[in-house]
Amino acid sequence: MNTITTILPKIDINSHLIYDGDLQNSLDYIKNNNIKEIICTPNYLEFRESNYVNINQQFKILKNSFEETDTDVFLGMEFKLNKHTIEILKANHYNCKYLFVTIDEDLEEDTIINLLDEVMDLGYSIVLSNSEKYNLLRKKSFVQKLKDNDVIIEVKASSILHKDEDKRSNRLANKLLKKGIVDVVASSNNDYDSFVECYDYICQKYNYRLANNLFYNNPKVIVDSLKK
Repeated sequence: MNTITTILPKIDINSHLIYDGDLQNSLDYIKNNNIKEIICTPNYLEFRESNYVNINQQFKILKNSFEETDTDVFLGMEFKLNKHTIEILKANHYNCKYLFVTIDEDLEEDTIINLLDEVMDLGYSIVLSNSEKYNLLRKKSFVQKLKDNDVIIEVKASSILHKDEDKRSNRLANKLLKKGIVDVVASSNNDYDSFVECYDYICQKYNYRLANNLFYNNPKVIVDSLKK
């Protein structure tokens, strides 16, 4: 039976469908729950050199699997933020506006902010992937620095639902959501059951407008940049 959760459109900007061992099941779930657009985000270290061709080939196969659906898939990349990443970005031009970034908390807070500034000086906007993992986001001053730099805060749906083994991440995801810090909710894997369940949860606990912003309006801006 169709419900508001299954009918309303959604977008997933952080998916691992390229590695999906049960793609048909995911395809059925995506179709039945009106997930309209998906960005696949392999890690750059897996993407480069010999694996570059392999991941592109896998993405082509994946894209072909969606030909008879109403869902569009796109290929993004995820970088770990460090000096090496800056060197890579300076040496290569990637035809995208948004970079998906993870951070190394062994780095000093000021170093992380300076690296983010360097990435943005190169013309990229930043999506911080799986923000619930980082203890630094418990600090108001660090969150404010991210917001001042227009960094997009993405959290994982299953963490909001308290499904992850890391209980601290679950609590932080909900704290960020409650404080209005979260910009986008993503699957961050292939758990589309949790992705859709989280949409319904936010509709009920907060409101439809917030759910629509986190699952559609805000991610739509990122997806549309890949179409240009």
